[in-house]
Amino acid sequence: KIGVFTRPQSEEYGLGQIGYLEINNIDKLTDLDFYSAKIIDKFTENTWGGVNSAIFYNNQLCVFGHIAYISENNFQNYYATSFVFDLEKKEIKNFKIILKRDNFPKSDSKYPALENVVFPSACKITEDYIYFYFGLSDYACGFAKIKNIFN
Repeated sequence: KIGVFTRPQSEEYGLGQIGYLEINNIDKLTDLDFYSAKIIDKFTENTWGGVNSAIFYNNQLCVFGHIAYISENNFQNYYATSFVFDLEKKEIKNFKIILKRDNFPKSDSKYPALENVVFPSACKITEDYIYFYFGLSDYACGFAKIKNIFN
């Protein structure tokens, strides 16, 4: 089986929920599958999120993603998250915010409303640390090394 995390968006799902489905063949994946995936964690009305990467490590599926909301000044606020996905129960465990934009040096942003955006884009897990690359403010890249939270 091939596990697929989805991020449906619509009136029902808002700006994005995390869905999960399993398929037998990637060539058979359709747009409709994204909306039929089981929603594994429903964000509140004013928040949304998604999965950016998933890695098997230490006999568990370690997932990195983001959670976001729009603040009163119409700024988008994205936070990097992690969790373990239980493949048997199809549920999230140990959901955490792991980094925020303030953890990185200031940089330009694509638009002023995006200056508080951080999302994981790639990582490497070792026994002691997780090495990450991040998208910052929809304009720049960042790097961080954090203690391995999955041991």
